[in-house]
Amino acid sequence: VSTQSTWEVFRSKPGQSRLHAFCSMAVPAASTPTAPADPVWVQIQKRTFTNWVNIQLAERNVRIEDMQTDFMDGVSLCELVELLSKSSVGKYSKRASVQSGAETTNVRQAARNAQANIDIALTHIKKQGIKIVNIGAGDFADGNLRIILGLVWTLILHYQIQEGGDKSFKDYKEDLLKWIRSIIGPDTAYELDITNFKSDWTDGKALGALVDAFAWRSIEDWNTAGEAEALNQRAILTAAEKIGVPPILSPRDVGLDDLSLLCYLDFFYDLAKKKPVTVRPKGTGYGKTPSQLGGLASGGAGGGAGARGAASGAGAGGAEPAWRTAKRQREAMYNNVRLSWH
Repeated sequence: VSTQSTWEVFRSKPGQSRLHAFCSMAVPAASTPTAPADPVWVQIQKRTFTNWVNIQLAERNVRIEDMQTDFMDGVSLCELVELLSKSSVGKYSKRASVQSGAETTNVRQAARNAQANIDIALTHIKKQGIKIVNIGAGDFADGNLRIILGLVWTLILHYQIQEGGDKSFKDYKEDLLKWIRSIIGPDTAYELDITNFKSDWTDGKALGALVDAFAWRSIEDWNTAGEAEALNQRAILTAAEKIGVPPILSPRDVGLDDLSLLCYLDFFYDLAKKKPVTVRPKGTGYGKTPSQLGGLASGGAGGGAGARGAASGAGAGGAEPAWRTAKRQREAMYNNVRLSWH
């Protein structure tokens, strides 16, 4: 079914053809690959946003493999909306999918339940003051990936990035970029001139430096030449282990889609608001590899109170490293979640 929704199929096709049409959509393969014709940004967002959704659903031990198909019955969507809004969407049916060979009457009921579930979820989203337009149950039945990605991004923007506030996305991006430059920018020991959320991140150095700034000496060779994907993978895995940032972004996708990167970087930003990150001034020796420092340890020439610099973030700094506090807070949330980079 391409242009018609499942519900239209039921109204327009008789008997067995209706059963076949719904079953072919309601019982997909374990994971439906993104169509080759989809632009790169669609494939990247699908990977990243699916991981983000699974982080949220982990609280209920629920997991989706493919948002293009797994949201069709509306059950996971209702659960996601409840978890994000911290409120009940009301009564919805958890029996909204069918197995191949099911009776036609069961298929019809499943279709009605699925449509009702999605309508319930979308209505609840609107009640939270979130503006969504031109999206309905038919978009989920058709597996309209771009529409589904747009809805998930709207949820990310409202609940994670804006945290329920009304700051514009433009202002948020400016604030995030300003904060990143305060941590690893030209006036810091890392001396990176970060001006965007795409091309400046592809070589792996920016992400490596950011992780190293949170967990000092965790990536000592962040600024050495190397294969970008390998450097990004090391940074992402180190961030998960040392800081508690969930690895929702695939190493090969860093810097290729700004919304996916922003979604990932916001975890760092959020941690810094809770526990400020030490800013290491330019010329202190911090941010250099051991060879560039002549083998000096972190307590050597670059050490001392002056070299440690100020804290960047909300609130005052403390004795405990930010990554240690963050790790304790975050690991329970996603430690057992199986994320995918594929």
